[in-house]
Amino acid sequence: TTGLAGSFDRYLPGARLCSEASAMPLMANNFRGLAPAFIGVAEFDILRDEGYAYRDALEAEHVPVSLYFGKGLLHGSLRAQGVEQVEAFYDALAQAISTFLANAHYSIEGASNVSDFG
Repeated sequence: TTGLAGSFDRYLPGARLCSEASAMPLMANNFRGLAPAFIGVAEFDILRDEGYAYRDALEAEHVPVSLYFGKGLLHGSLRAQGVEQVEAFYDALAQAISTFLANAHYSIEGASNVSDFG
C-alpha cells in the first residue's frame, strides 16, 4: 500500500537499504547462531505477518525465540503508558529477557560470520 511504502521510505531512506538484512532481518541468508530473540506482534499491525515469519525462520535454525501477541494492540501502541495490554507486553519482554539471561549457556561457535546477516 502507499502508506506502507511511505513508512519504508522514512524508515529506510535509499532503495538499497531495503534489501539489507541489517535493516530487514527476513532478508538474511542465514539465521544460525543468532542470539535469542523476543518478537512482539500487535494484533492490528500491518507488519504482524512479518513478525510470525521471522519467528518461523529463527525456529527453523534452532534460535531460541519468544513471540508475544499483543491482543488489541496496533503498531506504535507501545508508547502508550498505563494501558493494560501495553503493560502486559512489557512484562512479557522483561520475562523473556530474564529467561534468556538465565539460560545464557547457548554458544555461537560455528555461527556464520556477520556478513551473512548484512
